[in-house]
Amino acid sequence: METLLHTIIQTLKSGVIVCDADQRITLFNRAAEDLLDHSESLKPGVPLFELFPAEPIKHAMELVLYRQALEDKAEDGQQYVQFMNSSCDQNSFFLCRLCMMQTTLHTDDSFVIVFEDAGNWYAPGNRVYLQTEELRGPIANLRAAVENITEYPDMPPVMRSAFENVLVQESLNLSNSFDSLADTCHGLLQSQSHLVAMRSPLFFGYLQDYLGKKGIPATGGPDCTHVIKVDSHGLLLVVDFMIDQTKKSGRGGSLSCEMHCGGQFAYIDILWSGEPLATADIETWLDEVLPESVGKVTVLEILQGQGGDIWSQPHSKPGFSMLRLALPVET
Repeated sequence: METLLHTIIQTLKSGVIVCDADQRITLFNRAAEDLLDHSESLKPGVPLFELFPAEPIKHAMELVLYRQALEDKAEDGQQYVQFMNSSCDQNSFFLCRLCMMQTTLHTDDSFVIVFEDAGNWYAPGNRVYLQTEELRGPIANLRAAVENITEYPDMPPVMRSAFENVLVQESLNLSNSFDSLADTCHGLLQSQSHLVAMRSPLFFGYLQDYLGKKGIPATGGPDCTHVIKVDSHGLLLVVDFMIDQTKKSGRGGSLSCEMHCGGQFAYIDILWSGEPLATADIETWLDEVLPESVGKVTVLEILQGQGGDIWSQPHSKPGFSMLRLALPVET
């Protein structure tokens, strides 16, 4: 059986690595060797985590096992979790799929990872996207200049009219070009398959179990059946970070969590007794780099990649406030 499995995976164009229950490599194919630049760590018996950072893989395993416990399979019948990971040196990025081995040969927690190169489109802190973001300042200045020229009283009428027309038209053209370019770049990042469609009961249930292990009671809306496209590992890092920051702000005495859906968004609300957080504090947190994230990106970059947003506001329960994380749902 193992010889047959080895023969089959050699025909695949994607990288394939099979590991035992101790996360040690047992099999791999030639594509995996090529994708990992023939690393000396890619050989039987070596821990997988000498090739890839551990946390995204451990998260994927936990989510697969949670899904199996619920007997909740994906719509295509495949029992796997898709996620992003990198090489340990953060120089290469991969789109990965992990599933547990369910055969007579592998009856424990052995698993297989199938991965492919994602470096051509997935780059945290993508230069093109950052460059388009940097255009916001000049565009704002150009618009302000147009307003100032419009209000300047002493310019000759003919020159004033021509100058205004050029500036106004160029400002609109530049603004439209920027919006289109920014939307294209942002849409490209969002459309790639590092975002996984998950039914909200599955995701909320997993998050409820995850927070419960941390001593934070969580409830999920039973009537919420929307589909959410998420990077679940990145999102958990954001939730953990925001909870830690909320505690450090002196509001962590009795945190709880509520999860529910609105018409267009799914909400993850962290509740406490007291006043809302200051907007300036949250904006500072958004710029923090999360060291365990793939590519070492900021909180804001993870949220932007999923179309998410976060803010603080009073809760409907008197005397309580919340930190609300909103994620768009598929309608």
